[in-house]
Amino acid sequence: MGRRLHLPGPARGLAALLLGLAVAGAAVAVKPSPPRLPALTDEPAEHLPGKFVWADLFTSDVEAARRFYGMAFGWEWRPISDPPQEYGVFFHDGRPVAGVAFREPPGDVTPYGRWVHYVSVEDVAAVSAAVVERGGRVLLDQRSYPDRGTFAIVSAANGAIFGLMRADRGDPPDYRAEVGEWIWRQLFAKQLDPAAELYQTLVGYEVFDVPETPAQQAVLQ
Repeated sequence: MGRRLHLPGPARGLAALLLGLAVAGAAVAVKPSPPRLPALTDEPAEHLPGKFVWADLFTSDVEAARRFYGMAFGWEWRPISDPPQEYGVFFHDGRPVAGVAFREPPGDVTPYGRWVHYVSVEDVAAVSAAVVERGGRVLLDQRSYPDRGTFAIVSAANGAIFGLMRADRGDPPDYRAEVGEWIWRQLFAKQLDPAAELYQTLVGYEVFDVPETPAQQAVLQ
């Protein structure tokens, strides 16, 4: 049997901070403001806990990713910050659909790329703590950006990596997806029951069995 996770119904910056005064010349040193990330919605919207609302690609080659996804899906690229902490956002039909962040490849793995998808939650800190209590880890501590909201990245005990997000303006409403837009996320796990229980507990998913198709049976053997 396969398992399907069913969504219930209806990803540190601070504003510019004063660091201190230089005694000679009385100059004021100010920490740069965090980058302005696009909001998930143009207008205030309802929060939809349990819904996947954003995705970031962490890659060792931002330029290659920009070319590939632009060609594959017609996504428009808009740079946000420059190297070495390079980050940019893909847009589709005027809506932000995914971010791309530079990351050095771990070990000898090159080129490197990993997608991280963010699920909407009521309280990022509380859900992060719950992941740790269940044997997981926090990979990116909670941080906030103007317009975007508060987010963190965690790893479950089985190694599955996902993001948690509480968007400032609410979550994108459900709509009929067009070509080039996200329509599905799927977790491949060696042990279904612990994975299902984790997401049931963290975000309130309903879990039910679905019949296997011949293709699924071939894959699971």
